[in-house]
Amino acid sequence: MTGPEKLLLDTCVVLFAAGGEEILPAARMAIEEASEQGGLFLSPVSAWEIGLLMARGRLKSTMIAIDFFNEFVEGSGCIVSDITPAIFANSSSLPHFDNRDPADCLLVTTARAFDMTIVTRDRAILTYGNEGHVKTLPC
Repeated sequence: MTGPEKLLLDTCVVLFAAGGEEILPAARMAIEEASEQGGLFLSPVSAWEIGLLMARGRLKSTMIAIDFFNEFVEGSGCIVSDITPAIFANSSSLPHFDNRDPADCLLVTTARAFDMTIVTRDRAILTYGNEGHVKTLPC
């Protein structure tokens, strides 16, 4: 018997939820189910990305980045995923992944290391998933 499916939310999902944007019904249902079963994860990388977006003026909020991140974690039922030295090291050499965004590389490596499905709209990650390198769920 296996446990619940583990979903790893891409940072874009956090931003869509905060901005009230709709996500695809299948993704919404999977997220709700994963949250109820303790299988919904968010990477510390998303806290970094949120901070960068705020610093660059691309994400407006009255909160500081870590409070924004923590509020989402608490409200969504997410578990903050581990990120290990191996994930950092392996993110620099993903097979057949032509993506120079370090955050995307870290998210993909995390999903691969912990057998998670990434929920995303990122085309490069979805393509990588379609090629069989990582499990993805479009949102």
